[in-house]
Amino acid sequence: MSTVKTDAIISVSVNGNLDLSANGTGGVKVSDYLVQTKGSDIASATSLTLGKDGNFFDVTGTTTITSIGTQGIGSLITLQFDGALTFTHHATDLILPGGANITTAAGDIATLYEYASADWRCVNYTKATGKAVIDSGGGAFLGETASGGSAGDSGDIIRINQQTLDTSQTMAGTDNGSCTGPFAIASGVTLILADGATFKVL
Repeated sequence: MSTVKTDAIISVSVNGNLDLSANGTGGVKVSDYLVQTKGSDIASATSLTLGKDGNFFDVTGTTTITSIGTQGIGSLITLQFDGALTFTHHATDLILPGGANITTAAGDIATLYEYASADWRCVNYTKATGKAVIDSGGGAFLGETASGGSAGDSGDIIRINQQTLDTSQTMAGTDNGSCTGPFAIASGVTLILADGATFKVL
């Protein structure tokens, strides 16, 4: 076992990694608290580019995010969103809770793990409001699953997981629907209720 005094390490000025290894016979133990660095704010972009100056970042802007560039396999990052944008689920590139897109809000925080090069899994998402990311009511809208597939039959008790309906839907007269607000309908999308159908925002 080797011991290196903390006051002996003043700085490391190299372009590579500073690797701490137990040579396969154990882990690297930190017996005091570990402070990670907050990097500079990064602007939202379709393909989000992370800084190399930390593991925690504020994301500014409202541009839809569909992927995140590589930071190195095994990286763990935390993003705090400063506004509303669409965080887009992808089956391999950007895996989000519930397999569905998330509309962010100021103060929302996401923790992500890079499990393969430029492939990220969101391991935790906390809404600033304290509400759950996935509605425990279960189910998707009639005719729509979280991944956009087909589900449900006429006469179902319909429950919406999405805060924003992004595909047009028609409820038959025997259908009864509800969702937890706030609820919005995306531009160009229609929600048609036939005579006798009910839909409540709770």
